[in-house]
Amino acid sequence: MNAVVILSNFMVAIFFLHNIYCYKKNKVIYAINSNSFVIIDDKYFSLQLGISIINSISLLILSINYSYFKISSGYTLCFLLVFWLFNYMLKGIAILKKYAKINE
Repeated sequence: MNAVVILSNFMVAIFFLHNIYCYKKNKVIYAINSNSFVIIDDKYFSLQLGISIINSISLLILSINYSYFKISSGYTLCFLLVFWLFNYMLKGIAILKKYAKINE
C-alpha cells in the first residue's frame, strides 16, 4: 500500500470522526458550512451522519480498489470528486426535505 492510500484512509478516518463529533454537537460539517446555510429541522443531523457514513465507506472502497487493482491515474481526482459529491448531495437532499434552507 503506498503513501497516497495510507494518507487517504487517514483522511477518511478523520472525516468520519469529525462527523460523529458534529452529530453529537448538532453542528454542520465544515465542507458545507456557510452563513447562508440554515438548519430548520434537527433531522438534518441524522441525515448528515448517514450520508457521511456512506461517503466514508465509498472512499474506503475506492482506496481498496486502488491498491488492489494498482490503478495509478486519476485516483486523487476520483477521491476528491466522490468526497465533494456526497457533501453537495447532502446539502441538496437537506434542502429538498426541508431540513435546511439557504438564506440570500
